[in-house]
Amino acid sequence: MEKEKKSEIHITNNFNAPIGQHIDHVDTINFRMDGEGSFHFGMVEHANAENKPEPCVDAAERGAMPDVLASEEAQKYWERLQAAGFTGAEHQLLSGVSRKQAMYIALSFAEKLNLTSKWKPFEQLWNKRNLAQEKWNMTETGIMPSRYEEIDRIFAD
Repeated sequence: MEKEKKSEIHITNNFNAPIGQHIDHVDTINFRMDGEGSFHFGMVEHANAENKPEPCVDAAERGAMPDVLASEEAQKYWERLQAAGFTGAEHQLLSGVSRKQAMYIALSFAEKLNLTSKWKPFEQLWNKRNLAQEKWNMTETGIMPSRYEEIDRIFAD
């Protein structure tokens, strides 16, 4: 008889107290951060068509270019990102671009365009959730995304 496989996740809080969770028969764990900075997670047992995680935006909105990213000023950055191999002609991220790189591009872009809503336009365009969490992680660890210097040059004027 084959022994059942078990997985275990250990998460440490700010007080270095371990938070343990034993997981049996789970395919996906979804983490999210609420508006107050608290993390929540849910598990999906044996993901299938009925219980797959929902997309972060409606299908009709997915990939639509937000107006704030369609300005003449924004266009020069899109052209530079495409030339550097980060995005394609439709402003979508190319395969191989990591979430950390996506966050750093969005952050740099938002700073250049003085956007009040830093993450939402990019999360909508690229169908990526929680880019702010990637920023928080970079700030906490001090680890920059790969190719960050190249991204800095794209947004240097």
